Amino acid sequence: MTVRDGRRLLSIFLVALLVRFCWLSQSDGPGYLDASYQLLVAQRLAVGDGLTTPVIWHWLRLPEAVIHPSHDYWMPLGALLAAVGLRLFGDGWLPAVLPGLILSALLAPIAAALTRRWGGGPFEEWVAAGLALFAGGYSAHWATTDPMTMFAPLGALALIAADGAGQRSALAAGALAGLGQLARADGFLLLATVLVVRLRREPAAAALAAIVFVAIIAPWLVRGALTFGSSVPVGLTTVWLTEYNDLFRPVGATPAEWWNRGLSAIAQEKVLALTLNFAVLALLGHLFLTPFALAGLLAMRRPAPLVYLGLLLFFASLVFTYPGARGAFAHGLTALIPASAAGALLGLRRFADWLAIRRGLRVTEARQRIALIALAGTVVAGSGLGWQQLAEWRTWRGALADAVAFVESHAPAAIVVAADPATYAVLSGRPAVVMPNLPPAEAIALARRYGARIMVIGDAYPRPWSGWLGGESIAGVTVLGEVAGFRIIAID
Repeated sequence: MTVRDGRRLLSIFLVALLVRFCWLSQSDGPGYLDASYQLLVAQRLAVGDGLTTPVIWHWLRLPEAVIHPSHDYWMPLGALLAAVGLRLFGDGWLPAVLPGLILSALLAPIAAALTRRWGGGPFEEWVAAGLALFAGGYSAHWATTDPMTMFAPLGALALIAADGAGQRSALAAGALAGLGQLARADGFLLLATVLVVRLRREPAAAALAAIVFVAIIAPWLVRGALTFGSSVPVGLTTVWLTEYNDLFRPVGATPAEWWNRGLSAIAQEKVLALTLNFAVLALLGHLFLTPFALAGLLAMRRPAPLVYLGLLLFFASLVFTYPGARGAFAHGLTALIPASAAGALLGLRRFADWLAIRRGLRVTEARQRIALIALAGTVVAGSGLGWQQLAEWRTWRGALADAVAFVESHAPAAIVVAADPATYAVLSGRPAVVMPNLPPAEAIALARRYGARIMVIGDAYPRPWSGWLGGESIAGVTVLGEVAGFRIIAID
């Protein structure tokens, strides 16, 4: 790579940072559970409280108290880096978001570098960077504390290293896959990709990648054994979910419950998950670019991105079916953004060459016009989806803030039960627990166990509560009022 190439990649990175900061300027806090949870843990880390959390967001494991060791389900890198930002730059939303935001901006120069490697020129590098910046419905998410902001560049670099040769690239692939695993629990698919690509032609290099991967995640496995009594993440039990809301039922679902539904029901849920995940894949290129991206990836003869995509589809649809279709696939897919952008340009180039022959156009002019049309469509679609997401988060945070104010006026400092306990805790500064997917009497008993005095019930309520919300009476609770679409009840 020449000095000029390096300067161009640096320029692309700086422009990408500017775009990310533009999105951040429109965001004043997390608007969904995942990002809120990481922020809460980061805040506690930054003041010396360690990896602990003031919320219970699932009931797969029953902790001893509301404030308890964090990350028995999710991985810690998002909170760790957000805590670094808080320690370096002070309290606030910007310092917490900054590390992930900077890392996510690397997707643009990575896409540009791939495009250059696969035969593109400076113009196509800039277009690829733009395609990566506005890919899919992720635009607003990059300016949050969601761990995918760091998983995406780590995963993209791991896939590039997987397609390399020699032990040095294998070492890099294993290390990047290990860091990816610490960001998201499906990072092991990055290592699996390295093994699939390398094991036959370079078994020693594949073994080295696996050793480095295990070495990087080993401290986290030890922490799990010492803290929770097992190195196996509780999230593995989601294999047996019979519906997504089993996450919010004590101990979740059992293998027997899963199997007793019958093969037909099991097959139907997996086909539905596969269909939904293919729709998410199509959205990565805003529908019109996705076929070109897949065609370009096939033409590049670089197997790692396609192997990773196949593994991700398999595990997120057929194994971890409910979490996969509810976001895990979409978040894991972010590692493919640079390769998808570069592949789309290669696919568009072939289409432009065909069009130039048919229409009698100059090849260079046809390529540039088609690339600019694709870029414009991607920017418009990505921005529209981003603005829609920001609006939904603002609406949700505003409604929760009204509920917080109401609760504080009636029961100051109360522990609250809510559908999104993490965002509620961010807004209130109070511990919170998730609404159990149990009949009212059992849910109330579980809430009492953790000292909860208030329940904030909105549209996302468990099915067992539907009768009470329709008018049935329940002993042991008092309705305090309704605000912003929430029914606020006190546990007597």
